[in-house]
Amino acid sequence: MFVQWSGLWNLVANEILNKVWPDNVHIQAFAYDFVLVIEADTNKSLVEDTQSAITQFSSWCSENELAISTEKTNYILFSKMVRSPKIT
Repeated sequence: MFVQWSGLWNLVANEILNKVWPDNVHIQAFAYDFVLVIEADTNKSLVEDTQSAITQFSSWCSENELAISTEKTNYILFSKMVRSPKIT
């Protein structure tokens, strides 16, 4: 059973991994988890690009009847910005 699900999961995951993302948005999959890495020069563009990427990822999840575990979702900000943006 695991092999069958694993193969099916790869087909489903490949769809989101192969979607067109902006140049500053990178997506990676690890087992059944995904990571979005977003680069930006300003707080405003970071917030806008992150929200856009999350919306695109969330839509894909809905289309495939998948749920995002908000309890397990985190972000790490690597920045020299004086004030970090609020990501929701």
